[in-house]
Amino acid sequence: MSAKQHPDDRIIGALWLGAPSSGEDEGRLYEELIAELHIDPDAPGPMVASDEERVPVEELIENLTSDSLFIDSAVLQAQKKGLSHASMAVLVFSASGRALWPDYPPNGELTYLGLYPFPADEAHKKD
Repeated sequence: MSAKQHPDDRIIGALWLGAPSSGEDEGRLYEELIAELHIDPDAPGPMVASDEERVPVEELIENLTSDSLFIDSAVLQAQKKGLSHASMAVLVFSASGRALWPDYPPNGELTYLGLYPFPADEAHKKD
């Protein structure tokens, strides 16, 4: 963690969930998503959580962080979108707060859940 960073600092993360049918499919979906985004070069690298089988969304998101604000917000949004289980989560950060996409967030085989504050120290640890 840098000297300027306080443990309570947050970074904006955009979250997508999905259920790819194979490891190959998971790689393809990840690459397609990243290709559609304008990744901030100063942001920590994207985080991915995956499981061989579909698991409850909360369990999958807990593989990204133990931060209850992030988990609760993301799980609530997943429920609103009718998602209870997934096998892949992709979290992409914006260090500057700029949009990661030109007009609308990519929302295809991976379902876009939203933008959430994420603990900056955890984002940089996983970088």
